[in-house]
Amino acid sequence: MRIVTKKAKNFLRQIPTRDEDLFCCLFEAAENASRGKRRTVDQARFMKRHKENIEILANDIINRQYKPSRSKAFIIHKPVIREIFAATFRDRVVHHFLYGIVAPWWNVRFIRDSYSCQEGKGNLDGVARMQKYMRQAIEENYRKTGRKKAWIVQEDIKGFFMSLNREMLFKMAVEGLDKQFPKKGWLYETCKYLWKEIIFDEPTKGVRRCGKRSDWNDLPKRKSLFGQPKGQGIVIGNLTSQLLSNICLNYLDVYVTRTLGIKRYGRYVDDFYMVLTEEEYEKLMPELREKIGVKLGELGLELHPAKEYIQPVSHGANFLGWKVFPYRKLPSERLIRNFRESARLVAAGEVDEETIISHMGMLRHGDTKKVVYRVFNNNGWRYKY
Repeated sequence: MRIVTKKAKNFLRQIPTRDEDLFCCLFEAAENASRGKRRTVDQARFMKRHKENIEILANDIINRQYKPSRSKAFIIHKPVIREIFAATFRDRVVHHFLYGIVAPWWNVRFIRDSYSCQEGKGNLDGVARMQKYMRQAIEENYRKTGRKKAWIVQEDIKGFFMSLNREMLFKMAVEGLDKQFPKKGWLYETCKYLWKEIIFDEPTKGVRRCGKRSDWNDLPKRKSLFGQPKGQGIVIGNLTSQLLSNICLNYLDVYVTRTLGIKRYGRYVDDFYMVLTEEEYEKLMPELREKIGVKLGELGLELHPAKEYIQPVSHGANFLGWKVFPYRKLPSERLIRNFRESARLVAAGEVDEETIISHMGMLRHGDTKKVVYRVFNNNGWRYKY
């Protein structure tokens, strides 16, 4: 039985119930889409004549004429090579509007240890929870066996965003709407319409590629929307895509935590872990990967064959940019590498000091004094700790 202990928090000040409310709600969504983001030409152009643009957008939604605009596609190489489809600001307003309506209902139904794209549950919270579970498992195992030992199992889903079936996602999204709005009505129909337009949009049609086509040469075909069959794959990065990923994998979360009974479990997008005592390890491990694989198969997904990590928690685990141990956490090699590069660029005068300050803000949450000292010393700076 599911027990909801937290009340859904609205992300919009006003929840629309009729056509006349739509303009104000879209204006608030535009403010949310702008908040904390770097200003772009597209954003500035939209907001310069925001009343007119929002009125046109509202009428398009009311008359069921809204269609997602064409995106810009480009390749990034940090932290890993990845294909990005950047939505126009107009579409981002729609994403924030829809997210503001449906996400509060979904968020209280996700498990506590689903960390991606949820308020108050970011990287640092995910790392802290993993540490807590490591300590819990060690203590429980010590009470039963007298040994301070526990295991951590980490899994990854192969080509997650590119493998998602859009028909399945739309069905899940509508099932949520059916429960959120049992009496249907105006808002139900509007959200259903927007979900359909967003999920079934073909982002590769009419897309404008930025950079050279050769930028895609190093990207595996399975990681590109250009290489997927019709009706499969969604763009990475859109607010609605993050929500859809959580909606989809909530079925896995519930299965692992309730059906399999694994108490110490956490997931960030398609990376998830399980912390097990020795007793749980011996009982579950022989068939654990197979059972999870079957459940993912029902969603059209599969575990990555080369990305399973099983080791004692005393050896630590890489998660969300940190090397996590039961009683300490160290920065990952990637985090250290990025910090060194930022320090080099600041020392050379190529970027301002804010770049390295942001890294320092992250590093202060772990055992990083020696790392910071070495980087500062290599650049001729003084660091006292």
